[in-house]
Amino acid sequence: MTGEGVFIWSDDAKYEGQFSHDNRHGRGTQYYSNGEKYTGNWINDTITGEGVYIWPHGDKYEGWFNSGNRHGRGTHHFLNGDNYTGDWINDTRTGEGIFTWFDGGKYEGQFITGNRHGQGTQLYLNGDNYTGDWINDVRMGYGVLIWPNGEKYEGQFSVNNKHGRGTQLYSDGSNYTGDWVNDTRTGQGVFVWGTHTKWTGDKYEVQAHLDTSFGNSIIFTESNVYRTHSVLEASRIYGKIQRFIHISTDEVYGETPSGSN
Repeated sequence: MTGEGVFIWSDDAKYEGQFSHDNRHGRGTQYYSNGEKYTGNWINDTITGEGVYIWPHGDKYEGWFNSGNRHGRGTHHFLNGDNYTGDWINDTRTGEGIFTWFDGGKYEGQFITGNRHGQGTQLYLNGDNYTGDWINDVRMGYGVLIWPNGEKYEGQFSVNNKHGRGTQLYSDGSNYTGDWVNDTRTGQGVFVWGTHTKWTGDKYEVQAHLDTSFGNSIIFTESNVYRTHSVLEASRIYGKIQRFIHISTDEVYGETPSGSN
């Protein structure tokens, strides 16, 4: 059979379109017995080229195929309202693309086998914005996370958490540069208070030992000042710290001696 025609199978599947030497070849529409439907190009009885594939549950793909697989550029509309437009390799999202969630979230960047992987930007429903490295669908490596209130973190991530070296800018003007472990300030770091607190402009760097030498870095653990007595000692010796606080609660822990500068 060569030319235009209609072929009907015993299970009621049907093809309408072009044939070449008994093969579906050229443009045509295939109606499958399970309710799926494909309209587009065929080469030697396989779906190859540009076309549209519709599933009975409502999913729809428009784009390029190779040997029956989504392959090349294409858009997949999911039943729940999600959409993906971008590269496909052997029926998986691989390459550059944009995935939009029905609730408003959006990712634009690199994919491997359906996962965010490589460089990309994620816009979250709550207004958060992350640009940076991804590995197997999680934030992993170097990136920048910005919150709707203007706060910003730039540094290293591990399994979606701030982890490694990084700088956090806070909405009150404060900032922290140093070590992070599982989303908490832990390790060596420097905290600078902003202009909107009663510790206006204060900046101190204290080594966490009784023989404190002013000019080294403060040590944090689980967001708290480690060995706070050393900070008091620095205040007593140098008279340069009016007050210091529990970083997560703002509780005042001490003051310089009366009459200190």
